[in-house]
Amino acid sequence: MSLSIDKKNIIIITFVLTFSLITYFVSYGIHNSEIENLNELHLNEISTIEEKNNNFNNVFLESLILEDSATRDRLLGNYYFDLALFLYNETLNQIDQIKMNEYQNMTNSNCDIAIKTFFTSSQNYKSSSIFFNNSKKYTDNINYIKLIDIFINLTNSGEKLSMFRYNASILLKQLTENITYIDGVANQGNVTIILNLFYQNISNYNLELETYETLLDDIEEYDILGFNIHREPI
Repeated sequence: MSLSIDKKNIIIITFVLTFSLITYFVSYGIHNSEIENLNELHLNEISTIEEKNNNFNNVFLESLILEDSATRDRLLGNYYFDLALFLYNETLNQIDQIKMNEYQNMTNSNCDIAIKTFFTSSQNYKSSSIFFNNSKKYTDNINYIKLIDIFINLTNSGEKLSMFRYNASILLKQLTENITYIDGVANQGNVTIILNLFYQNISNYNLELETYETLLDDIEEYDILGFNIHREPI
């Protein structure tokens, strides 16, 4: 009888141990599976964040490159425009027809270069603005977005500056082409409408330049911890 009870107890104990082991390993497997899932989810989140950061860096850097190129072209256009304006005034001062024609041709030549350069600048400003706007898709940092908005305003202002000078260069060329040699002096005839449009563009440029320079100051003063507008892409 005692032996029978011992066998029965052994069977029960064996069953309990077996069930406990099975339960442990099942629980262990489930726990490990949950950990693996969490790790995979965490890695996916890290990968998504890294991809988003890389996209932001690359698009933002491309925006800066286009903006810098547009500004360089605009400043180069200013050089040719100022030179053309100087030559235009010299053309009007000539009393020798050959000299007048030489200055007239040089003025037109510099106007042509200025017109082409300002147009290229305006297109790069426009492209830069689009890239800056696209970079906002890759960040939800409010401070970054505010800074990007300033850059967008800057590129829009830069495009206006380029187009004001583009128009002024065209009008300056028209003024130059209206100069003729009459009775031993350079004569321009009636160009009141063209002159008014020319001076209006000059005035618009000067007003917009104030806006542009204010935006530049805003960017220089904008401080975000860990953010560098000149940083290289990761």
